[in-house]
Amino acid sequence: FAWARDGALSMNAYLQSKPSLAEAEQKMDSWIAWLERSQNQPDPNNINILTEPKYVIPEGTPYTGGWCRPQNDGPGLRAITAMAYAKAKPSVAQKAWGIIKQDLDWVAANYTSAGCDLWEEVKSDDFFWNRYTMRKALLQGADFAKSVGSDESRASTYKSVAGTITNLLEKHVQEDGYVFESQNRQRDAAVIEAFNVGDMGDGVFAPLSK
Repeated sequence: FAWARDGALSMNAYLQSKPSLAEAEQKMDSWIAWLERSQNQPDPNNINILTEPKYVIPEGTPYTGGWCRPQNDGPGLRAITAMAYAKAKPSVAQKAWGIIKQDLDWVAANYTSAGCDLWEEVKSDDFFWNRYTMRKALLQGADFAKSVGSDESRASTYKSVAGTITNLLEKHVQEDGYVFESQNRQRDAAVIEAFNVGDMGDGVFAPLSK
């Protein structure tokens, strides 16, 4: 099986781990092609295909057995990795933009929707993990929309929604400074995972800040 979240995170780590583009581009190109194929098909589980958590290999079709659906972190995580690859290999930027705007349009319109957590155990509409990684995807996406897509309208929308999410993130801080994951699951390592993946170096929940 292929998991949307794990695939995006793994391919990002793979890209970063290679000392040269030449060592990464074959697998990265295959991953981009996989996204194009898997994200543009009817969904058999009556949810948005972009929020499917799990796909069958090699067919590339969504898994239809019982699972915790939807999982809303996939679109933002995919966009982050696709943008990183487009930066490393500008010749794929336009192709990547077609995927990225599909994912980020969904994030911008649905960031408040309920879904499953990254451990696939509980549902909520206020996961810190989702919000923090979505914020990064939208802020990077705003720049990408302008520089690659020449799309000022999307750039403005992405930036505006990212600002709204930034304000929502402040609500995750308790009086003692503890950052909780969600109202229905406050103590969760997903918060640490979010710091590792979503930090942009702009001081918003930087890993070493208080």
